[in-house]
Amino acid sequence: MKRTTLFGISFIIFVLGDNVLEMVGWRHRDFTSLFIYRVYPLFYIVLGLIAYYFMIGKITVADLLFRMKNELAYLSICFGIVIYGQITKNSNPMSWFLDSLVIPCIILIFLRITDKKILFDFRKWIYIFFFLNAGIAVIEKVFSRLLFLKDSPWFFDYFRSTALFGHPLNNALIMSVLTIILFLATKETYLKMGVLLAGMLSIFCFGARGALLGVFGAILLNIILNGLGFTKEPSRNIKSGLMYLASFALILIVVISFTNLGDRIAGLAHVDESAEARVGSFDILQQVDLKDLMWTGVSLDKIDMLQYLSGVEIIENFYIEWLLNFGLVVTVVLIISLIMFLYNMMHNIGADIKFPILFTLIAVSSSNNSLATSTYVITILVMAYYIFLDFRVLVLHKVPTDDLVI
Repeated sequence: MKRTTLFGISFIIFVLGDNVLEMVGWRHRDFTSLFIYRVYPLFYIVLGLIAYYFMIGKITVADLLFRMKNELAYLSICFGIVIYGQITKNSNPMSWFLDSLVIPCIILIFLRITDKKILFDFRKWIYIFFFLNAGIAVIEKVFSRLLFLKDSPWFFDYFRSTALFGHPLNNALIMSVLTIILFLATKETYLKMGVLLAGMLSIFCFGARGALLGVFGAILLNIILNGLGFTKEPSRNIKSGLMYLASFALILIVVISFTNLGDRIAGLAHVDESAEARVGSFDILQQVDLKDLMWTGVSLDKIDMLQYLSGVEIIENFYIEWLLNFGLVVTVVLIISLIMFLYNMMHNIGADIKFPILFTLIAVSSSNNSLATSTYVITILVMAYYIFLDFRVLVLHKVPTDDLVI
């Protein structure tokens, strides 16, 4: 990928989120709009690019078979599930499935063929995009006014920022994953603290308790793995990790005690309607035929009927959404395939970094239904990891040319 192409794709991913798309007339959230609008515009762009790269020989079949086996295997499973959905006449997940689960793999293929110097120079833009979304979230919260929408399409007891990526919980999932990756990849102390502070403040503005716990748990997991010897300098990393964990707690106390940014989290520290709705979503499964639940899932109309009968307005659990869309067997295959795709992608880094990243994604996404909607979170995870962590490891392990015998 050329520098301009990388920037263009990144700008679409990090800036043209649901709110901006809605503002420019791309009715991505409108269920009555044409299917072409239900898929992110990025999907059409990456399809065109990958076809172009094949035509000019930038990507070959041999590359996929020998250098990109992980990507090829995951893409094959994804498209197999799409075909299975068509055969069973249950194609509910088509649009969000392409956006959330297929685009990340194609983006990784593009990154694999991009010059390392271009990726190295691009790191500053990831920071800019991260702080931009965090800044927008804080501004919206302070002034209790959305910058891209006149009115929020979602009703909440407390005002919650929607920033660039639409729904607060989707924003929180994206920012928590990006916070952990940048936190673990950044070496400069002040910048590391800035990442942690900006990430936490944005999560406060989105009112997502699960995301806060996810970030805290990931930092704690990193400390534990360092203590178990999954690093070259365990004592130093444990001390710095405990310092950042203490900083996390201090930020938490200050924000809740002296600002209104954490009003929802402070005011709903008990079991509220949102938590009850997540538990209530399980009642829907009891009304689904066992055969459908195991193999094919149910139609969108039947899901709407089940929600009505169960009194559940929104299914706030992506596992249940996947079960209803695909059935248990396909859901298990999809979850395992996604985790293995990400795990194999991160083969160049140690467990002390790999597992906290995966923990954040799994823990935070399990607290809402973002992965059953169109979201850029996995795409952003892939980009941020490859540009920061995979590149760094490759540079550290590079063989000096002076040692080569010609």
